[in-house]
Amino acid sequence: MPELEIPVTQDYARHAWHLYILKLNLEKLSIDRTEFIDELKKEQIGTSVHFIPVPMHPYYRDTFGFKKGDFPQAETTFERIISLPLYPRMSRQDTEDVVEAVRRVVERSRR
Repeated sequence: MPELEIPVTQDYARHAWHLYILKLNLEKLSIDRTEFIDELKKEQIGTSVHFIPVPMHPYYRDTFGFKKGDFPQAETTFERIISLPLYPRMSRQDTEDVVEAVRRVVERSRR
């Protein structure tokens, strides 16, 4: 789906798959990340945001005076990523439920 970017794998590397990060192409969606998360929640799919740029953490922001716009690439990426459910006992049906919920949210939110 052009509205989404999924993790890239390389033939020469083996991924640990401890997180499954989905990147939203927001310019192709009519909703932002928060709304996307809320829509997935309505579909009974919980998500997380695991990667917060270091300059946005309170200690670094307050200690060094970082402000919005100082690190535009990190901020843009942060605003677009979510972690989908992924856990050792996840069944094939659980996986299909997540995929179908994401698909429904994207289809409802296309520009």
